[in-house]
Amino acid sequence: MLDINSLHKYGQLILEDHQNKIYEISFKKLSEPNSLEFVHRYAEKLKAQKLEVAATYFSSSFGYICAAFQMVLSTQNMSLPIKPSTTVQIFHNKEYDYYALAYKFNEWLPNEAKQVRGSDWRREQLTSFYQGTVAPILMSLSQVTGIRIRELWGQLLIGLHYGHQVGLDNITEVSQLIALKEDYNWLIQEANPSIFLSDSHPLRFPHREVESLREPDKMIRMKPTCCLYYETSDSRNTKCYTCPRLSEAERGERRKKALMAKG
Repeated sequence: MLDINSLHKYGQLILEDHQNKIYEISFKKLSEPNSLEFVHRYAEKLKAQKLEVAATYFSSSFGYICAAFQMVLSTQNMSLPIKPSTTVQIFHNKEYDYYALAYKFNEWLPNEAKQVRGSDWRREQLTSFYQGTVAPILMSLSQVTGIRIRELWGQLLIGLHYGHQVGLDNITEVSQLIALKEDYNWLIQEANPSIFLSDSHPLRFPHREVESLREPDKMIRMKPTCCLYYETSDSRNTKCYTCPRLSEAERGERRKKALMAKG
């Protein structure tokens, strides 16, 4: 059986309440107007100046959960039991004094897949997951905060992309790697927009790269949308280096200062 602890690289996936839990809400309520309470709670803990920050930060975190869902689906022929009763918990990391999210499952995977299943079955599972869980949650957060849903899909893509990379870096069986790559490409490029409850494909963002801040010869991926970090009190109104809202002039100035500091 796949141990839940083996998925720790995708975030805090748990079967019992987090010991430092301060708030909890089910996925069902998160996809309804009830999500406003979660947004207020999370925004407060993030020291956010706008409610939209809670929506972007959640979406990025949720992207890693989506990556875990896809990895298990592609490599184990099983579907993570993400249900309306699955909950997201805000917890306090007392050692480093920050707040983060954990995802609590009410049940876990069986010992093994009942049968060998093909790509059609996996894509049916992805369709059900995005249509029934992911899209409704992002739509709800967009509605209660007023942020464009495109911004949230962009943040979810960040977590999904890096979570996918975790799978590629840790899976060694060739057939599993092939399935993981094929399923990811299908989701990002080929899936019908209707599975996202959208008229256009919300995960098709242009792949843009910028010169690394500290390694001039290296190119790194730019974020598809802004996480709104600069809208938190701890940021001192500073945008991330790979933020699409940062001008090229500002980015160049950052590189110049970083190289000067490096000597």
